[in-house]
This record gives sequence, C-alpha cells and structure tokens, in this order.
Amino acid sequence: MTKDTGSVRKLPSGKHQARRWDAARGTYVSLGTFSTPQEAHRELMRADIIAEAGYVPVSSVTKDHSIAAGREPFERYAERTLSTRYSSGAIQRSTFHKYNKLLQGYLIPTFGKMAVADIRISDVERWWAAMDNNRNQRRGAYMVMSRLMRKALKDGLTKKNPCQVEASSRDHSNKRPTFTLEDVKLLLLLEPDLQMRTLLWVLLGTGMRVGEALALDWQDVDLNQGMILVNKHYSEFGMTEGTKGKKDGKRHLAVPQEVVDALLSLWNERKPSAEEPVFKTSLGKRMGYYGLLKRFTALRSQAGLTDLHIHDIRHVHLTLFGQHATLADLMARAGHDDYRSAMRYQHSDAERQKQIVGQMSF
Repeated sequence: MTKDTGSVRKLPSGKHQARRWDAARGTYVSLGTFSTPQEAHRELMRADIIAEAGYVPVSSVTKDHSIAAGREPFERYAERTLSTRYSSGAIQRSTFHKYNKLLQGYLIPTFGKMAVADIRISDVERWWAAMDNNRNQRRGAYMVMSRLMRKALKDGLTKKNPCQVEASSRDHSNKRPTFTLEDVKLLLLLEPDLQMRTLLWVLLGTGMRVGEALALDWQDVDLNQGMILVNKHYSEFGMTEGTKGKKDGKRHLAVPQEVVDALLSLWNERKPSAEEPVFKTSLGKRMGYYGLLKRFTALRSQAGLTDLHIHDIRHVHLTLFGQHATLADLMARAGHDDYRSAMRYQHSDAERQKQIVGQMSF
C-alpha cells in the first residue's frame, strides 16, 4: 500500500495496526489493531472498498469509545457493523455493497443522525409509510434495518427492536409476470450464437445462478457422467470461492442430455484446455455479467419478453424440478439453506394434485 491509501505496521506490543491516509485531515487514521498482518490487511482492503464506492468517510469506520452505549449515531453504528461483518467473512463482497446501497439510499437520510437508542417503533412506522411509493426498495431496506437493530439489541444498545411493522411480512414488490418453459425455449430458438445458446441451456437445465455459470471452467464439467461441479461464483467484484453465501459451499448437479449436447458442441468447436472458462468474451477472457446482460437484453426484446429477467430462467428450472422433488432435493439443487427460500419454487395446482392422487393406492 502507498501512503495515498494506507499501510499496516507492527506495533511494539506485537500486534498489527491497519491505518489509512485521510487526505482531508492530512494524517493517518487507525482502522484498529489485529493479531496477524493478514487480518490487518483484510481490514485495510475493506476500508478501501468502502472509500472507493463513496459510502462513508474513513474516519467513521472505527468505533468511538468516548460515546456512551446507545448514543452512537445510527449512521456510524450501521456502517461499522456492516463493515465488520464483511471483513470477518460473514457476508460476501456483493452482499456488502448491496446492503450499503440500501443503507445509504433509504435508511441514513431518515435515521442517520439519530442515536441508536432513540429510534422508536413510531419512527420506523413513519418511514415505512413514507416509502409506500417505492416498495421495491422498501422491503430490502427494512430487512437491513431490522437486522442492524437486532444486533443493537443484542449488543445492549437499545431496549427493544423498533422494527415491528406488522405489514412488513405482507409487503411485496410489484408483482411480475410468471414465465414458462416455452418462453425460455423461444429464446433458445432465436439465439444464433452457439456459446450464448449453450449458456441458456446450462441455466435452464441446472437452475444454477448466473454468477455460478459464468464461473465454470471446463474442468468443472463431466460430459461423460452428465455432471457439473459448482464451487465458485463470478461477479462484478471478481471470482469468489464457494457458492453464493457459503465460502466452502459446493454442489454436484446432474444435467439433462440437452445440456450435455450443447456443452459438447461448444467443446468440439473450441477444443479447450481444462483450465479455460466455459464462457468467454471475443478476447478470450471470462465472460462478465454485464456483457452477458447486454446480449440477453437484446435477445429478450427480439422475443417480445421485455419483462423477463435472466434470473427468471433459474426460477423456471427450479419450479419444474420442484414438481418431481422433495423439499430436501430442491434445497440441495438450488443451494438453499433456508427451506422458505426453496418453497417459493414448489407450486401446486388441481392438475398436479390429480396426478399425485392417481399414483396413490389405498
């Protein structure tokens, strides 16, 4: 690290101090002391990410011990709590940025200067009502607020979690259309490019997340056994080991013959090495999310499916898979730890119930 960003130094005590240069104050600002240089460098990296994104001033990252318990401004407490969770590995980099955007955009303007202990149920209810015209963001921001205040309650900074809005459990974003297998097959029919068509088949045939598909190397694909290993994901922040939300997560996914055939055609066209990305740009680099999204947006417009999101393909697969699977099977397929997340893909209708009853014997 240069003086313009920060440094790690070993103190006489044997601990390691991370510090960052604050140009406005003309001095280094301590980010804390740590047992190992690795921990100190990780904290420095986290502070760099925050500063680059323009979220918070460097001087507000660390805790001010002169402030009495509960009197710390919500803005300061929230930023420090999220930063600590990221630097400890409790949340992924993409999640850290997502939560920070919700915090800065929708929570700090209202609660930022309030002491944590002063935030009341009525304050949160007024904020909730004022956000009624922006339900898409309200639900996410309320979730972040609720988690932060649960942590504050656990830390003894407040006597009660003020996030008690009864309507929060019934709050929904604007309802989006439901897409079907036929919709995705139309995209496959219209897409002339072999690689893009293969990527669509992988998403449709496995239900993996887009970042997991973009992270695939050929060594993760077993065409003979019809299996794909998911053990990393790729985002705008780079490659991350493990599945989304689990650093050591991995899934072995069986794939249908259509996916095997598409991947085999792509492999025969390229004859790639095992270490090469499955999906690449024209320059030979790993395909990124925004490059894929640009191509997908044009394709869905051509198909007249302008409301279709690329993530909807995962929903189509998991809904179909859920018609034949137990909840445990569905959770394993999707990479979910929470059964409530998996249950959104298990739908029932009269025809499905007739099929099940027809297979029963009494």
